[in-house]
Amino acid sequence: TAVSAKDSVKRTETIKMVVGGIIPEGPEEMKPIDPGIFEDWKVVEFENVKLVCPRDHAHVETVDALARAMYRALNNGSQFLGLEAPKNTVVVCYYTGPGQGKETTGMNYSFATNDTLHYWPPNHLGVPVMKYLIPKWQNIDPKHSFIREGLITLMDGSGKDYHKWAATAWQENRFTPLSELALDSTMDADEGGQPLALSASFVDFVVYVYGINGLTGLYRSAEDFDRTVEGLFGITTDSLQSQWITVLGQVEEIRKQSEQ
Repeated sequence: TAVSAKDSVKRTETIKMVVGGIIPEGPEEMKPIDPGIFEDWKVVEFENVKLVCPRDHAHVETVDALARAMYRALNNGSQFLGLEAPKNTVVVCYYTGPGQGKETTGMNYSFATNDTLHYWPPNHLGVPVMKYLIPKWQNIDPKHSFIREGLITLMDGSGKDYHKWAATAWQENRFTPLSELALDSTMDADEGGQPLALSASFVDFVVYVYGINGLTGLYRSAEDFDRTVEGLFGITTDSLQSQWITVLGQVEEIRKQSEQ
């Protein structure tokens, strides 16, 4: 369970989050973690996932199910990104909550380092999984950060229907244009909000229509978003948004028919 000092999440801004009366705040800075603190923790293994948690954890009796869920999330995330599923052992350190998580790691939110996932509520389990997988998929920081944050949100494991959310936002005139999403450099998958829900829907749309290579092109481009879209897809950003809205409408129609 040794932890590398190379963190996949780097932020310096002040963050406040209220969860059960605990308020982690202040700039995140990962601190060295003594592997010895995990020696007395409960260990559960499923396939190549090794999950450790405090023996007095409120959910200690259900960590077997969490280990299986983490395994599925790793495989599903890898499949979505076109990666081979991890074969090495992936360690999951499951903390009691943001208080213990921050005290131990210095970080406010779940994160990943090399082959160790550091996870605690209220983050959904898919969040550290995607923070682990995305750098293995593309080892650069994207110019258009909403693609990365949308990816994390889309695969967060929350069960939320981001397409339905985006379709409703469009119908109720609460929709943020794609051109504005692309310019938002403050988006953070840990903090939620409308832009992230829209970004998650957009990411899934791109993969559905243009495949993972289309998403890879958006992620890796160092050019302006409008020029990137034109170069990759041969259309304008407005036309790409129109395609997205059309697909959202088709998804909504299918949903309505299935509910009848």
